[in-house]
Order: sequence, then C-alpha cells, then structure tokens
Amino acid sequence: AEGVLRIGLAHGGVVDFTESGEHIPPDRDHSAGLDYLALGDWHGRLQVTARTQYPGTPEQDRFKHGTRGCCLAVNLAGHGALPEVTEVETGQFLWSDLALPLHEGEDAAMALEALLPLTDRRDILLRVAASGWASLAGHAALRAAADQHAPEFALFDLLTDGLGTLQDVADHTRISVRYLE
Repeated sequence: AEGVLRIGLAHGGVVDFTESGEHIPPDRDHSAGLDYLALGDWHGRLQVTARTQYPGTPEQDRFKHGTRGCCLAVNLAGHGALPEVTEVETGQFLWSDLALPLHEGEDAAMALEALLPLTDRRDILLRVAASGWASLAGHAALRAAADQHAPEFALFDLLTDGLGTLQDVADHTRISVRYLE
C-alpha cells in the first residue's frame, strides 16, 4: 500500500567471489523500492548504500576487521526517508593488528610499550608486526617485553618476520667468545 515501509532481509554477497554469478545487486534497494535492505553474510560492517547495509557479527572471529562486533539500530521515519543507522557495539573482544616499525638505534622494548593499548587488555586479541631493524640486544629486549605483556591480553602474538638484525662487531665477538668457552 502507498506509504507503507518496505524492508528487505537477505543473506548473501553483493560481490560474487565464485564463478556462479550469484550475488545480490548492490542497487537492489533501489530496484525493489525498498526503504531499507538488511544484509547478512559478511562478518564485517559494510554500508553498500544508505539503504543497504551489513551489520557484521555480534562477536568478531578474526583479525580482518579490527573492530568489536556490532549490530545496527535502524530508524525509519517513514516511507522514502533515508534510514538513520546507528552502530551498537555488542562484541566483547577486539581483534587488533598493529604495526611496530623500528629504526636503527630505537629502543625496541620502549617502542612496543608505547604502542600497547592502556585499557581493556583482557578483551583484546593483539597481533603486533615488527618491521625495520634492531640489534641482537634489541631483538631480545623486544621478545622479553612481549613475553612480559602477553598474559595481560586475551591473545598476544609478536610477528618478527619483517624485523632485520643490525650487525655489530661487539655482538660477533661476544658470540665467538661464548662459543669457544
């Protein structure tokens, strides 16, 4: 009937990641004359159009999105009016990826300390990707700082694949002396 709100609910992607050709057209809200189209399928929050949105999931389950889970509170003032959409945080856990770029001479442990969140650590799953350069002592100090803080988090993972080692003659001498003893 004229003036009645038209709301759609669907599960599926607006992009087809397979070769099936099956997906929800991104303009489906418009072509169907919908005031709002609530979609489910993706775990991340995504606004396709002002009238078509994915809320994400109530609780995130991977590092991909970097936010807590949420739902959407949608207010429709009337037929044809743009929806007022508010995110309502529902998730307890925050999956967070952080970059830790290190430079020659920088105190790696202090740089890590400065990067870590100050609150709610028990509810954070944290993956820190260190990159750049550190001395052997810097590598050891960084690992010790990570080991010290790991119990404070729901998960703490220090990735050092991108962190090179600065060569120091004194380090080689200490290694040689210890090896010969």
